[in-house]
Amino acid sequence: MERFKDGGRKSANTTVKTKTEFRFKKKANYLKTPLGKLKKISQLPEGHSAKQYVVNRGIPSKYHYKLFYAPKFYEFVNQCEEGKIPDIKKDEPRIIIPFIDKQDNLIGFQGRAIGESKLKYVTIMLDSQAPKIFGLDTVDLRKPVYVVEGPIDSMFIDNAIAMAGADVSGLDSFSAEFVFVYDNEPRSKEIIKRIEKTIDQKHSIALFPSGTKEKDINDMVLSGKCVDEIQRIISSNTFKGLSAKAKLSEWRKV
Repeated sequence: MERFKDGGRKSANTTVKTKTEFRFKKKANYLKTPLGKLKKISQLPEGHSAKQYVVNRGIPSKYHYKLFYAPKFYEFVNQCEEGKIPDIKKDEPRIIIPFIDKQDNLIGFQGRAIGESKLKYVTIMLDSQAPKIFGLDTVDLRKPVYVVEGPIDSMFIDNAIAMAGADVSGLDSFSAEFVFVYDNEPRSKEIIKRIEKTIDQKHSIALFPSGTKEKDINDMVLSGKCVDEIQRIISSNTFKGLSAKAKLSEWRKV
């Protein structure tokens, strides 16, 4: 009635219905690279060799969608960076462990051999300025950050990242409380040197107690230790400063 009174025009109080807008989730930046063309481990059939490797290592299923399978690893590397590997005749399949930064960019990756290979891991950095660290995309820097030696080890404990090599200088740009968890190799001169350097840099370190037979976190999981137990072992054996130096002297004699 109001519309007819107004000569057929809409009154000021007329409610106009608008179409509902649907927002689609934006595709992650790293999936816009050649990585996005590979199959995720979660997409592979149960009997696939790459999936079997991941399952046999006990890697939690929540990481299966973040790991990829490259049937031709060297070809994949050259797709990411042209001419990176000149000779790709002897190509091989590998599991891809991507390094993603806080902005969701692919900064590098590790290729893990599935079968027999001279090199278990091949690390490729696409950004030479980026730190060689796995797990930057998910870590919460407001909480204590556990720094382990390998990406797979980092998948078993809370708020962990992994070093892709011995150089940890890339951590200097981050403001956080770091706890370094090195492999359980007290007779390794290289490990001892790295631990000493870490203590001198005023970081906390975790040293596994005597009697621990396993070499690393993944071995502990495979031996039957639950994740909560491993987390408790690490927390109760974390040291810093003078107490870390004293504990290291004890630990290296084991």
